[in-house]
Amino acid sequence: MTVDSYAAPTTHSAPPETQGGNRLVVQLILVACAVSLVGMLVTLLLNISGEAAPFRWQTLRATFLWWCENSLLMAVFILVFMNHYQTRTGITAYPSSQRLLVLFAVFAAVAQKTLTRSLMVIAPDFWQNLYSDDNVSTFLLREAVTWLLTGLDTLLPLWLALHLSRHQADGGHVVLLGRGRLALTWGCAFFLLQLTLSKSVTQSLPMMSDEMKMLVPLFGALVLAAIVLWGAWARLPQRANTPSLARLLLLSVLLMGAWQLCSVAIGFLAAVALQAADSQLAILLTAVICLISLPLLWWLSRVIASYLCPSASTTLSLSKTQETP
Repeated sequence: MTVDSYAAPTTHSAPPETQGGNRLVVQLILVACAVSLVGMLVTLLLNISGEAAPFRWQTLRATFLWWCENSLLMAVFILVFMNHYQTRTGITAYPSSQRLLVLFAVFAAVAQKTLTRSLMVIAPDFWQNLYSDDNVSTFLLREAVTWLLTGLDTLLPLWLALHLSRHQADGGHVVLLGRGRLALTWGCAFFLLQLTLSKSVTQSLPMMSDEMKMLVPLFGALVLAAIVLWGAWARLPQRANTPSLARLLLLSVLLMGAWQLCSVAIGFLAAVALQAADSQLAILLTAVICLISLPLLWWLSRVIASYLCPSASTTLSLSKTQETP
């Protein structure tokens, strides 16, 4: 028997549990960002008090941009991890969520102060070489190390806090995620890929300052990820199971590659327009051609999103088939 995904929700779809899980994910992300912000401010104040040179606002702006990027990275890790954790265990809420959040905050604060310092002590030469060169290969290695350390700083404390609080939770439910959360997950995956690609390009531009090398890729990746999120939300089913990590990354890379190929073609048309027209008309044609790429990204994300995950009706039908003796 097939259940219509647009019909009224039944007990199998468990909408209250899904809503509670969304609140829990938001609370975990806010706690992780707050812990990172406090650690950043403490480190910044210690560095300022220990320096003889006067305080520079440029240092504060660069540190704030780093915190924004690091917070977005932590949010992506928490979102993807909680998608799989909640659908696998059926746990979406805890009777004492304050205890879980406090445990996570304490463990995250300890991890953020120990893991990076441990790497600096164990491999000081590697750490120094990692930030001394600005070529593309070193940058990609630095990004990989940043992803690894941020993932360990976030996911190890989160897993430990969830494991210690698991005996208080009510699990075993069939958890189906809403399309908003699924679209947000895919948008975040695209954001990470686009951010890394944009930073690798701006890294080789000597005319840009260090702040602009962080701000321009960050803002551009956020705008493009919002377009991907919008297109995926318009295509995904009302409720569905979370996609596997391999499928999520594969479709994100496929979307990135398809859009980059189309962007190259659009750039070629823009170059032809610049050579064939006068200055004012060339600027207008270039702006129009560049604006075409944004609806194109929305359309591509909408098409590829149909392969992201099975619909709620398919998931519930399989669940009923397995329960039938």
